[in-house]
Amino acid sequence: TRFTTDSDTFTTIAAFPREEGILSSPSPNPFFPSRDTRLWISVTIPDATSIVSSQSVSGGPQLVTAQNDPDPIAVTIRVYDVLGRLVKNLYEDEVYVAVVNQEWDGTNQRGDPVPSGMYFFKAKAGTTVGTQKVLVIR
Repeated sequence: TRFTTDSDTFTTIAAFPREEGILSSPSPNPFFPSRDTRLWISVTIPDATSIVSSQSVSGGPQLVTAQNDPDPIAVTIRVYDVLGRLVKNLYEDEVYVAVVNQEWDGTNQRGDPVPSGMYFFKAKAGTTVGTQKVLVIR
């Protein structure tokens, strides 16, 4: 969607809806890396009051808190295999945002393609943790 104001023009990409918790369902799921170039996941920061800004986080809209002097919130997003081994650290930062949209290209920490199988996204925002699974098919 494209928005125009008197001083700025910006484009937004909607965050994916959450079923429960802070982490959206991965999209697309199942994920076919040969056909789908990227998989998207969205983390909603608990209790964040937000407004739309013209900047973005990983291609999606950056929603900044409406407080005058907010405290940053530590956010991590990681991918694990079915044995619980870390596959890739996708995101780790302290943010002042209400939503973090992150993409995954189906590779591990070294940049090698992961084999077909079930993978789990684990996100932590402050003290709140959420997980979602995705099926990768090569």
